[in-house]
Amino acid sequence: MAEHDIEIAYVGACMTIPEVLEVTTLDNSQFESVMCRRLFESMKDRHNRGLGVSQATMSDLFPDYARDIWSSTDVMSDVLLWATHEDGIKLRAMRRTVRDAALRFQQLADAPEADMDTIVDVIQSVTADTLAADERRASSMISDARDVLAEMRKAVKVYPSPWKTLNDTIAGFAPGRMTVLGARPGVGKSAVASQIAYELASHGPVVFATMEMDKGEVYSRIVSQQAGIYYGGMTGQLPEFLAAREDEWLRTQLRDIRVIDSGTQTVQSIRAAVRATAREQPVAGVVVDYIHLLTTPQRIENETQRINEITRSLKQMAMDLQVPVIALSQLNRGGDTGMPTLKDLRGSGGIEQDADAVIFLYRDEHTADEQLMVHIAKNRQGPNFVTFSLNWEGAFVRAMDPAA
Repeated sequence: MAEHDIEIAYVGACMTIPEVLEVTTLDNSQFESVMCRRLFESMKDRHNRGLGVSQATMSDLFPDYARDIWSSTDVMSDVLLWATHEDGIKLRAMRRTVRDAALRFQQLADAPEADMDTIVDVIQSVTADTLAADERRASSMISDARDVLAEMRKAVKVYPSPWKTLNDTIAGFAPGRMTVLGARPGVGKSAVASQIAYELASHGPVVFATMEMDKGEVYSRIVSQQAGIYYGGMTGQLPEFLAAREDEWLRTQLRDIRVIDSGTQTVQSIRAAVRATAREQPVAGVVVDYIHLLTTPQRIENETQRINEITRSLKQMAMDLQVPVIALSQLNRGGDTGMPTLKDLRGSGGIEQDADAVIFLYRDEHTADEQLMVHIAKNRQGPNFVTFSLNWEGAFVRAMDPAA
């Protein structure tokens, strides 16, 4: 596909796929086409100001480009490859920068009046300008250590979990970090994730992306856990005393947990929801239930590569948006007995590499009704291989500190 076609397809995606403008890392200067550059700059400005972006809107604003705007989505399969096109636009912008630098070096080499100092100065200047075109620049600790550390300590907050021993071990959930919860089906990882979400929501809104439960199930589970209401087996109206307890809790204890319960989700769509929430107030956490049900923008046949792409994107989201991410994970079918280990994670290589902490949940058949075992298998912030137990209260589907 020609460079101009890639840019047109990307512009078409910006106008028709809401998440693109939320997650794009392009700068308008990276477009070669003047038309695409102007359209992208305008769309980003409108999006940042909360104004609508569509083909109709952009055609009204740029009537000279109307035909190109409406034809930008003629080949929808190209539009859907917007993430690939974004990388292509960046690469080609860098190639243009390198070609310009090479031309300047050629002119310098052919200039008879250029002395040694001039040559060195021009080479250093052009090289610096070329590297500046790439966002991935290194800074020196000598020049910015004090400022960076001061800013980090001012900005970073570590949010506690509901359980003291876990907080003592992993130091809570911090912006930029990804924590993975792994367990076999039915052990309680979604229940634990709900408790974490409610705790985090005491510090700000939490985005809870679930592909296993609908919004009603998430809400009823949180109310049951926090208000101590047993819903099991109930249909129709609640008994009067439970309805009164539920009403009192809803009136006084609600927290801002924003549930996304559509069946098909991507990291990009979750990222868009987090960005939209962050425009209102800082997000305290993102819960993903669970990694293996997420899809990727491009179809990836190899399951290991697909999981690697998803976990890499989740970690990048945590770092870029400075939010804690708690992601649930399935285990391999082979690991059916005993406390799980890192090799039991499905797609374990990518998950183990990208996660800052990996926490396994396990219930022994002899104490399953009373205890939930927690095992810290990876912990970048503290000790590894720490195991402790929580009291399991099945009626309310919750785990509690033994001393609680």
